[in-house]
Amino acid sequence: MNKLVQTAMVLSSLSLIVAGAAARAASPHIEVGTVEWRRDLDGALKKSQRTGKPVFAFFQEVPGCAGCQEFGSTVMSYPPIVEAVEHEFLPVLIYNNRKGKDAKILERYEEPAWNYQVIHFLDGDGKDLIPRKDKVWTREALSLRMIEALEAYESDLEKQETVAFAQAEHAGVSDEIYRSPDDAYRRADEADQKRQISDSAFNRIELSEMQRTKINAWATVDMQQALAWLTPAQLEQFQRSSPSVQK
Repeated sequence: MNKLVQTAMVLSSLSLIVAGAAARAASPHIEVGTVEWRRDLDGALKKSQRTGKPVFAFFQEVPGCAGCQEFGSTVMSYPPIVEAVEHEFLPVLIYNNRKGKDAKILERYEEPAWNYQVIHFLDGDGKDLIPRKDKVWTREALSLRMIEALEAYESDLEKQETVAFAQAEHAGVSDEIYRSPDDAYRRADEADQKRQISDSAFNRIELSEMQRTKINAWATVDMQQALAWLTPAQLEQFQRSSPSVQK
């Protein structure tokens, strides 16, 4: 199975809570969520050239309106999205209502001041990987944009192997969007979803419905395949619980 497709499927359920994310300290500004932001865009672009990771440039109004606060609290604080932004991108925060360096960056990318949040996905040269888009305000919409940006940055597929982001299943995104042609997802009966993992360390991790189905199918057959359906944070929790099992 294509690893990018597989890892996209991992976080398909909005009920998923990434292990350890709840302990993260809240930002003093609700508008920016709980991502650990950089503030030096030029430094991030240079690091992108060295590491091969694209830049997640977040233009936000701080302090902001109710809509900006809602985006920060519901989207940019959602653990799977936070994990994906920090692990697969170099996150940079740009205030769209301040003078100085922030104002110069706004001018550079032709962004209006005092606007709703906008995200640019940039390569190491500061160029947009995908066209700018307004009103990307939901978990579903942002996760799909992240997929698109990473696919556009596919010169090194190894950089994309552990992408973790939310497919908002309950917001109307079908499982078919991320179905692999050689390994289609079939929802198991509820009674069967945890049968093989009920007495294992997997049962101590909060898993999405799809993860339960896949891991239950692989756990007693091929542990490596089962572990491949965990996010990086979940894998760390699993290995702490079962140190004898290595990926």
